[in-house]
Amino acid sequence: MIRDRRLLSSCLAADVTPWRFAASMPTMPHYYTLRRNWTYPTMFDWCVNSIQRLGFDRTFKGRTYRYFYGECWVYWTMESSDGTCIILNRARPDGIAIESRKSRIGTGLFSLTGIYAGQLFCDLSGKSVDFDDPIWDGPGGLEETSYAIQIGERTWIKSDGIEKYANHSCEPNTAVVYSDKVMYMALRDIVVGDEITWDYDTTERPKIWKMECRCGTPSCRGVIGTRTMKSIPPWSQPWSGWRSK
Repeated sequence: MIRDRRLLSSCLAADVTPWRFAASMPTMPHYYTLRRNWTYPTMFDWCVNSIQRLGFDRTFKGRTYRYFYGECWVYWTMESSDGTCIILNRARPDGIAIESRKSRIGTGLFSLTGIYAGQLFCDLSGKSVDFDDPIWDGPGGLEETSYAIQIGERTWIKSDGIEKYANHSCEPNTAVVYSDKVMYMALRDIVVGDEITWDYDTTERPKIWKMECRCGTPSCRGVIGTRTMKSIPPWSQPWSGWRSK
């Protein structure tokens, strides 16, 4: 049963799953997907059947739906208003909605709802990768590790969700924080449409890597990956994850 729940959660959270934001319901931010949008419709059927088998009933506005809690999403199924198809929905338990799309410097992460300063959002948990793991130098190593976030002296995690698309900024609106989980935290109020960014130098080990910074902010440092903790802006240091310890 536990294995089935993990498999279902991974499938529903996969980056290739065609979720669409329900823009017609701004007071209830959530995403939806239909069977006809899936490359493999039988996988959609499996997810719906698994939610029916593993989920639980919950009543909302007089109607009963079947719910399933994944690692950082809650999912539920319902019939369309005309009864012709099944709609699979998902929402953040905290009511936050985000999407990945083209940004000024590539793919970025954007907020579809407001996020208050200090609010935690997006569970970044993923596969743990050690510094000595052969994945770094193996076939496809660059692609496999390009979105990894350092969480210890020799440890990284690789998130498989759209959260990984958050770009760097020298004046970020978000920080990576560590508690029971690795999550984003809003450093200031984020409004609908804002790109979600964080300072890569607050997590990544210096002198191992570096990249040109193209954030374009007034305080842009030009290069990321060469900074010591002392050279990271003071306001950012409290949110420097394992490097601040």
